[in-house]
Amino acid sequence: MKKKNKRKKLRARLLAIVITGLLTTFTIYGSAQTLTPQAVCTAGGTLSAGSVYLDFTIGQVIDESLSAGNILLTQGFQQGILNFTAIGKTPLNASELSAYPNPVTGRLMLKNNSQETNYEFILSSMQGKILLKQKVTAPLFTVNTGNLNPGLYLLSVYFNDYQPVVYKIIKQ
Repeated sequence: MKKKNKRKKLRARLLAIVITGLLTTFTIYGSAQTLTPQAVCTAGGTLSAGSVYLDFTIGQVIDESLSAGNILLTQGFQQGILNFTAIGKTPLNASELSAYPNPVTGRLMLKNNSQETNYEFILSSMQGKILLKQKVTAPLFTVNTGNLNPGLYLLSVYFNDYQPVVYKIIKQ
């Protein structure tokens, strides 16, 4: 009986040592990772003046800012290779489409000043549940929000091949 208990204790200790060794190995080797800095930006370019070149992107995370006198240099991540993926036409300008008033209490107006006359909108909850979906051909359209509870909603407007325009709508 004592031998069985000793064997069980020895097996339990041996198992604990093996598990600890595996966890330690995984922690040291398994969690190590190599990160390649990447920037997903909406715009950018290169400026040059003589032998000085400046590559820039708009919308990237700022990594560090340095200053010397009246010169300010803000550094971020630079990508050596640029890969462009076309998703659709660039979104419409903010002046071409508007949703007002925001916050809304009853009726939300959609005003379309663009050349695109046919579009569709989807009003959804923040959880992604579609509450209203409708095709529109008029330049001015009224969305009745009277039946919505107060909160935050997403209004996604889709024009043919364009990327969707998304508004955060506050219902009071």
